[in-house]
Amino acid sequence: MKNFIHLFTVCFLIYNESIKSRLCWVRKGLKSVLTPLDSLKYLLKGRIRSYLMGLICPYGFRNVNLWILFFLTAFCTNKSGGSMEEIKLPNPNLKGKTSVEECILKRRSKRSYFEKEPSLEQISQLCWAAQGLTEKKAGFRSAPSAGALYPLELYLVKNDGLFRYIPEGHKLVKLKPDDLRDELCKAALYQEFVKEAPLNFIITAVYSRTTRRYGERGVMYVHIEVGHVAENIHLQSVALGLGSVPIGAFYEDEVKKVLSLPEEETPLYIIPVGYPKD
Repeated sequence: MKNFIHLFTVCFLIYNESIKSRLCWVRKGLKSVLTPLDSLKYLLKGRIRSYLMGLICPYGFRNVNLWILFFLTAFCTNKSGGSMEEIKLPNPNLKGKTSVEECILKRRSKRSYFEKEPSLEQISQLCWAAQGLTEKKAGFRSAPSAGALYPLELYLVKNDGLFRYIPEGHKLVKLKPDDLRDELCKAALYQEFVKEAPLNFIITAVYSRTTRRYGERGVMYVHIEVGHVAENIHLQSVALGLGSVPIGAFYEDEVKKVLSLPEEETPLYIIPVGYPKD
């Protein structure tokens, strides 16, 4: 949705430029056609604001209505996280004390948790295991993806807000400051452990990233990929002394509403994580 808004704005502006080679700007009740030469004249006359308008706009537009549209769309896209608080995560550990075989053996679905929250280091490790970069130059991630198209997004719900994981830079972006666990619990058919868990991962998919290359078969590839990511989270949880449980029973529309997801994103998985009581 964010990319569509930007594309629409640019196309709209270019269209207006093509049908109006000279745009008029009504200022103080008088119409004056602004050209690059006019902009220079405005600068010489001390009309700094008018000149800066010409410098800032990459397409040479002077129409006030178009500028209002441009800035409104920029503001709307920033609301989705462009200017939100960023949290740089600690570097993940690449060698652990628990073997893969032991993690597979011990993995169980845990539905009861203590209130103690996972540390930032543990959250960093879980995010990396789910979607972290394992080869920065090529952009490869910790879970395999058909065509390396990576259609999945990773969100975290904690008591201090809603976050989105950004693999590039290994960081979190804070989208909302509210504790959404109660609302997420309701959207997940009132499964209380969603509310009880100190941390919930939500994996969403943008199907078009894969289907535009593979067609309808790409839907299956996305579903396969989300399984890879979920298993990484479960096994990494065991290695960190944490417990987790996969949840597929929830109302998609309600989860989208709770997280304020873009239209093109579909929630596929909820994974509560915490220190297990049993």
